[in-house]
Amino acid sequence: DVILDKYLGYLVLKDGKMYDMPDLTFFSREDRVDTNNIDLNSIEQIKNNYFKDKNGIYSYTFSGEYSKEPDFQKVKGADEKTFQVLDENYAKDVKNVYYKNKKLNVKDIDGFKILKLWNTESVVFTIGYSKDGVYYNGKKISNTALKGKVEIMGKTIFRDEKQVYIFREYDSKAKIEKRDIPVNARYTVWILDDENYY
Repeated sequence: DVILDKYLGYLVLKDGKMYDMPDLTFFSREDRVDTNNIDLNSIEQIKNNYFKDKNGIYSYTFSGEYSKEPDFQKVKGADEKTFQVLDENYAKDVKNVYYKNKKLNVKDIDGFKILKLWNTESVVFTIGYSKDGVYYNGKKISNTALKGKVEIMGKTIFRDEKQVYIFREYDSKAKIEKRDIPVNARYTVWILDDENYY
């Protein structure tokens, strides 16, 4: 068996088929992976949920045995020489930024970066940003162009050189809100500037 480490689990090649296992010590729990004609003889992991074979680059998202979508989706047009994995779901090459296997309409490819924010339930929110705006789950949620260095102040609050922002997720909607808090404020459980708590 060839075991490929991936984010939050393992992919196992067994008898010419692939299985997804969240825990290698519990072999009775395995789900068959729809490899979507990926070449299992040449498959290798690039990083996180991105893989390649002799035919191209693929994004992996296990969707369950009842899904009509294959688990490996080809990243069409990806340039293998410049392909760079940014996190579990974002990647970029010299031509495009990708969320899973989909191209994003990002012009500032070189400047596209990832920011990971943690909420109080220890759930990570991953946002991508560039001069074009802010992206969440592969969708543009704000035209805000973050200026210069971006720094996390805590949980879902972050700042750039000019402004403090808070990330909000309401049901299926998400947005970035600007906050009138001095950028030199200190953060503990609260935000503290010279006069106020927030």
